Amino acid sequence: MSAIFGSPSSYRYFKDRPEWADVTPLKQDESPRGVVRIAYSDAFVDAHDYVRAVMAVDERSPRVLELTAEALQMNAANYSIWAYRRNVLTTLNSHLASEYTFTKFLLFDHPKNYQLWYHLQWLMEQAVRGDESNDPKTVYNRPESKLYAKLMMEFELIREILADDAKNYHAWQYRRWLVDFFSVPVKCELKFCEHMILDDSLNNSAWNHRFYTVIEEGLDDTVFDREMNYAVTQLKSMPHNECACNYLLGLISPLPSTVATSDAKLVHKRLLMVRDAIEDLIENDPDGAGDSPPILALLIDLFHTSLQHRLLKPTPSTESLETLREIADSARNICDRLALELNRVRANYWRYRRDQIEKTMEELT
Repeated sequence: MSAIFGSPSSYRYFKDRPEWADVTPLKQDESPRGVVRIAYSDAFVDAHDYVRAVMAVDERSPRVLELTAEALQMNAANYSIWAYRRNVLTTLNSHLASEYTFTKFLLFDHPKNYQLWYHLQWLMEQAVRGDESNDPKTVYNRPESKLYAKLMMEFELIREILADDAKNYHAWQYRRWLVDFFSVPVKCELKFCEHMILDDSLNNSAWNHRFYTVIEEGLDDTVFDREMNYAVTQLKSMPHNECACNYLLGLISPLPSTVATSDAKLVHKRLLMVRDAIEDLIENDPDGAGDSPPILALLIDLFHTSLQHRLLKPTPSTESLETLREIADSARNICDRLALELNRVRANYWRYRRDQIEKTMEELT
């Protein structure tokens, strides 16, 4: 596969290569009434004419790997060519180390190319099939195995990609797949997330990854307390951190209307814990947390959900109607403050939230 790493200036047309003399290139079927035709380069047209020709007869040979490699360098997002290439690799039972090198070579030039990330996933699946145990769930417990070393290479690759763009969606999704596929221990992912959040506490992707890791761990009382305190600590150092606010909302989801009655009581208990923690945070830092739109928006959500819990049958709420009226008044006041002072650009939204709270109170009374 040495030819794939050549520069565009050294490109040799397939029509001029003796080894391709037996193939008749297949032109793209263009409409005669096309309004604006794409200005493909001559090299692009040449390579893809030959790709269409071999795909038409489903040729699976080493030269097809060379051909598709050159075509993919011209357009790494061509799903059909990637799918065809995987079929060829499977039929030839090819050694995949060079394929990994090729894929990684393209990935650093196209780090947000979905087809490349999926191809990496496919390569890992093939590596598992060639493993002596053929069980990806045991790999992390076999650090002496070749597959463990390969898994560490993938984590290092992701680290390199995220170092350039810490919110690369495809890199995070691929890591999520690796974690699930290989049953990577929760503690390893929590450590990784802490590192990424420490580097940028506004990294939504890192918070999202941490959330799914925690859900996989099991959100018992110990884990909930740990995660609530972690998010609140982040808010103490950066009150405008909307990521941490959304994380806290996620910890108390789903709403009791979607779970059993016994779970509803637990959800309500945790809601009150988060609500108390946020109210304490505002009380202790009135000029920071008390003026933070994300924190105040979170408190509105917590207040409104407290009112909604009282409407459930049976209700998990033990708060008196008088207490709920005070909660509703506080929520309305926060909405007014956001609309008139702290977040005027979204004034209409805060008026809408105020109306929601008033309607809920009408239902309660």
